[in-house]
Amino acid sequence: MASRFAAPLFREEYPAQSPATAWPLSQAVAAQIAAARLLGPAARRYRSAVRAGLDRIGEYWSGAGYGFTPHPAPGSTRYFDDNDWLGLDFVAAYELLGDPALLRKAEQVFAFVSSGWDASGTGRCSGGVFWTTDPADRDRNTVSTANAALLGLELYLHTRSPGYLEAARRMYGWVNRCLLGADGLYADRIMSNGRIEPTRWSYNQGAMVAAGVLLYRATGDGGALELAGRTALRALAYFSPRYATEPPEFVAIFFRDLAVLADERPLPGLSAAIAGYAALRRAARGPDGLYRLRADGPARLLEQAAMTQIDAQLPG
Repeated sequence: MASRFAAPLFREEYPAQSPATAWPLSQAVAAQIAAARLLGPAARRYRSAVRAGLDRIGEYWSGAGYGFTPHPAPGSTRYFDDNDWLGLDFVAAYELLGDPALLRKAEQVFAFVSSGWDASGTGRCSGGVFWTTDPADRDRNTVSTANAALLGLELYLHTRSPGYLEAARRMYGWVNRCLLGADGLYADRIMSNGRIEPTRWSYNQGAMVAAGVLLYRATGDGGALELAGRTALRALAYFSPRYATEPPEFVAIFFRDLAVLADERPLPGLSAAIAGYAALRRAARGPDGLYRLRADGPARLLEQAAMTQIDAQLPG
């Protein structure tokens, strides 16, 4: 009998029927992994769901990185941040399932995102990972660079291959040098015209917190751990009145990354923030059990994935 979890076709929205693009797919798989971790080794069916979700990711492979949609056309635009998220999924799935093939897939992804490093030596604050392969869009983003650093550090901790640590340090250092503001939080990106887009997004802060913690674990760099702690506390204070204005998927990743720091040292306010946000978002849950940004709007895959990850982090 075929598994009920065989090759799930994730949809971008409900009731719309278009297949999910790579970004919501990555978060759906992350949600499956979070549920499987929460329920422990006995939850075989959730592990089967993770396997099936990982199989679905394979349909997005373009020969060099993962494309935006399933079965990407040759030469189509790929997004380096999408690939970061998928690479982090593969590492998390490797930790859950113990399959070395998953770690090799994460290594393939890191090779691709590393190819997006700006090696031109020109323009404002050269370096950083581009957002996309599109040569007309040369934005270099915190999201693409910090999460590439995080992926590289994860791979280093699993393989001890020095190339991963070297590349991750370069990426992490670039974000600190070029996008860290006077308020202790990170701006969104350096745009193609050299201007800094200053918006503070929660998941960008989280990525740098988690990367700092992993750099400390990899090297004993106490300064990186201290910076992670300061960033986390400032971000919790900054976003506390702003969670409702953030996409839920950003907040879920923010809390997930701050939990990496909490594993190293106490982080006051994190548990209360997660519980408070979960209560806030439950008000947006419809009678069908799905979350929506608007009561009359569609249910987005990203919101369902975000709230699964939030619920998995609730204290107790």
